[in-house]
Amino acid sequence: MPNMLIYNYDSLLRHAHLKEEELNHFAKYTNLFTQQIPNYLTYLHDWLIQQPSAHIVFQDEKVFDYVKQSQREYWTDFFHGELNEYYFNTRKNIGIKHAKILQPISEYCSSISFSQEWWCKFIVDVKEIQDTEKFKLIRIFNKLVLLDLFIVTSAYYKIEQTTIEKTYELNQSIIIDNVTKLYNRDGLLQMLQRQINIAKFTKAQLGVLYIDIDNFKTINDTYGHLVGDKLLIELSYQFRKIIQAPNIIARLDGDEFVITISSSSTRTEYENILRNLENCVAESFIINNQSIPIVLSIGLSIYPIDGKDGNTLINKADAKMYEVKTSHKLQASNTITH
Repeated sequence: MPNMLIYNYDSLLRHAHLKEEELNHFAKYTNLFTQQIPNYLTYLHDWLIQQPSAHIVFQDEKVFDYVKQSQREYWTDFFHGELNEYYFNTRKNIGIKHAKILQPISEYCSSISFSQEWWCKFIVDVKEIQDTEKFKLIRIFNKLVLLDLFIVTSAYYKIEQTTIEKTYELNQSIIIDNVTKLYNRDGLLQMLQRQINIAKFTKAQLGVLYIDIDNFKTINDTYGHLVGDKLLIELSYQFRKIIQAPNIIARLDGDEFVITISSSSTRTEYENILRNLENCVAESFIINNQSIPIVLSIGLSIYPIDGKDGNTLINKADAKMYEVKTSHKLQASNTITH
């Protein structure tokens, strides 16, 4: 990828193999294309909420309004076919913004690929354009898309990699637990709010599991804190094998974990995940040649039934976890009594 941005108008046109007459011809259909932008935005919305990056796009309720507005401006500029300094700078700034917020440029490329497919299909299907013109318009459209990709990705890679890495490391240190490398409480609350926003947009449910290791204090007192930390790390590894993205795993305090179950899950899937989590501790953990059995107490809350914000859902799941923990103690007490 080039390390320099090319601002020269003629060289950019040559790079895209675009001719002035092609741009003028494309501009004749500006009104027809811009009238379809609202329809395109509807399909874009449906596509975006299915992407892995949806938790970033919908991090608050105003974000998608911003996305729609920026996309409306983006394609309005695109279909006017005026490759001036303003046009080049808007594309360049897209790449810079992606780099500064650490959003992979692949996400921009994926949205462009979706858009390219949608608009080409529109050109093929629309009756207002003669069949003899359609192939020509698609060819010009694809050239403009390639030009946009070139400008955006060049700007993205222009940002110094060391700056990106330092920003990433700083952000990670704030939201990642030092022992398990899972999200900490701050990271959980950030990511959980994004998942709640997705569930709200899609009118779906979202599960929150609160997990506690029974008698973890006894394990620490018996084997030492180093063994306790190794146990937490091993348990985190087992959780990662069960819980897949975009679900979240976080360690809060001591032996307490929170896991979110995505908005696409059903009650049966919740039960299967609970069963898998219980099964992953069915056998004792071997830490420093010591066999350490553990039991998990797990509570479940569901958005929006049990709450509509992160703290409420966590607290409700925590309360239900303590009910399970109390029942475990009663069972143990009855076993000893008998």
